[in-house]
Amino acid sequence: MILQEVLQGIREKRKRVAIRADLEEYVCILPSVQTHIEAAELFAICRKKGTTVRKSIDCVIAALAIEYDLEVLQKDRDFPLLAKVVPLKLMDVD
Repeated sequence: MILQEVLQGIREKRKRVAIRADLEEYVCILPSVQTHIEAAELFAICRKKGTTVRKSIDCVIAALAIEYDLEVLQKDRDFPLLAKVVPLKLMDVD
């Protein structure tokens, strides 16, 4: 999911191919059924606190990061909203 989102954001094919080659070196962590359940809970927790997460995939990414105690390298407005309500560690791109 993350690989797809990163590659979709790169318009130029040459750059996309180069970055794809670099990213293929990383370990791929796949969400389980439990991860999706936790992602739905994260969405519900945010909504209850008055925050609406725009993209469900961001809840899945957040749930995986929390599950594996990882930081999310991000430049997306959903992740800071999630981090205000759940124990999500963020790393800014800037």
